[in-house]
Amino acid sequence: MNLLKKRYLLWIPLVCLLLIAIYVGTYLPRRTEGFYRRTQTGEIRHGQTQLAITDLAQWNPEDCWWQPRFTQVDGTRTHRGNALGFLYAPLIWIDRKVYYSDRRLLYPEDLGRH
Repeated sequence: MNLLKKRYLLWIPLVCLLLIAIYVGTYLPRRTEGFYRRTQTGEIRHGQTQLAITDLAQWNPEDCWWQPRFTQVDGTRTHRGNALGFLYAPLIWIDRKVYYSDRRLLYPEDLGRH
């Protein structure tokens, strides 16, 4: 390998580390202003209209919204969120697993149906 190729190979890890630092660094201020937001899982629905009932309090960073599991009317699962929520989804997922767990407000059993 020539010297120029070795030099580029040294820059690749440094650039990757810099990008990761920028990614995490832009997330941290949003994280400090995060709050719990009421949302729906889609598991509990209103009888005739089939609208999802609010049954979950989920933590989100400032200006970010991401919900990894939502059950649609037809029973399929999907993700919901805004652009920043999808951009920071890995970091939001880590925060929710370690620090800010979801808070169930209502369970299907509470209504007497599953």
